[in-house]
Order: sequence, then C-alpha cells, then structure tokens
Amino acid sequence: MSIRTLLSYFGLGSRNPKPRVTVEVNPAPVDRWQDRVAAIQLPPDERIPIIEARRARSPRTFDDKGLVKKAVEASGLSKARDEDVAFYVSALKSGILNGRDIRKAGRPLSKEEKAALGIKFRGILTHEFVATLNDEGLADPENAAWLISKHASRLVSSAGDVSRQLGSGIDLVKFRFGDMAAGHCDYSKKMDGKSLPVSEAPLLPADNCKHPDQCGCRWQAWIPLLDDIE
Repeated sequence: MSIRTLLSYFGLGSRNPKPRVTVEVNPAPVDRWQDRVAAIQLPPDERIPIIEARRARSPRTFDDKGLVKKAVEASGLSKARDEDVAFYVSALKSGILNGRDIRKAGRPLSKEEKAALGIKFRGILTHEFVATLNDEGLADPENAAWLISKHASRLVSSAGDVSRQLGSGIDLVKFRFGDMAAGHCDYSKKMDGKSLPVSEAPLLPADNCKHPDQCGCRWQAWIPLLDDIE
C-alpha cells in the first residue's frame, strides 16, 4: 500500500478529504469523594456523621509563645517567668530549640560558677539558660534542656499539622500512637485508633502525657471509607 493510498484512507492526502464527525458528549457530573463520604457515619461507638464534623470545623489559631509557655510551665523545671519563656521563644525563632544548642546559647559558665550553683554537669552551660531553671532543673540541666525543648517543639509542630489539615479541608483525624521508649501514656491508651473532628483534636503531646519529650503520637487525616480496608 502506497503512502498516498494510506493517507487517502484517513482523509489526509485526498483533495476531497472525508468530513470529520464531531460527537458531542455530555460529561457526567463530577463525583466528589467529599460528597460521597458526607453521609457516612463514623464507627457506631462514636456516631458522629461526617457532615456534622465538617460543620463543626472552625478556624483555630495558635500562638507560638503560648505553646512554648505551656511546655515551660508543664516541665516543672523552670521558673517559668516571662523572661524565661522569652528565652525559649527566641531559641525557637532562631532554630536552636533543642537540648544540645539551647544550653549553649549565651555566655558560658565557668567551672567555678558551676560549682557555686552545685552543678555537676561538665558540658557547656550558659548564664542565660541556667537563669531559667529552678532548683529541680539545676539538679540535671542537660535533662531539663532536652525535656523543655522537645516538649515545646512538639507542640509547635502539632499546631502546624492541625492548621494544615484545617486549611486542606480535612474533617476528621485519627489518633496514631507513636512508639516510644516510655511506652503508652494514659491518653494514648485511651485514644489510639479513635477519630475526632480536626477542630476538636487536642495538640500533642497531651496535657497529661508523662513523657512529653518522647511523644511520637500524631493525628492522621482520615475518612471512614478507610476503616473497611485498614
């Protein structure tokens, strides 16, 4: 078969090409998964319809200073004065809110100054960091640095996760336990695998968590359709 014959067959090479036929197709309405799951309820023990969760969703705003203050006060290792909270907030903004860098921020203590305060830790400590600690914190400043910084960083991270979920139109989240050295806290035992409207999901670590510096729990975006395949 010649090229001319082949082109003519498709109406491309002929002087009288075959007319093209246009077929109009009415597109089917878009089937949004949000609309399909809107009528599906959560597991029977919860009985919260998705649509109610969507209506219950409301904007949530979080203040980094308030979250850091919460961690500082919960630690029981800091004097938790305004200037103490400001020290940790500054570290957060500077990207050094971690147990290693936070204790090195500022003017280092000398061996004599450590001895005068009864501090046995041999690593670097600064006047600014030590000034934020109470007597219990001074007994183990390295542990205090890690506990306060990890708790505060985790709260800020959790707030960011919830804000992004709300901004993405997510309605429900499911609690996922994060394996840790200290094991479950009371809250993670109670909530593991359960769902909540994202507008009601508390920030993590939970208020009654006994080891907030080790918390690896999270809220996972969820729709009940996934329950059937989990």
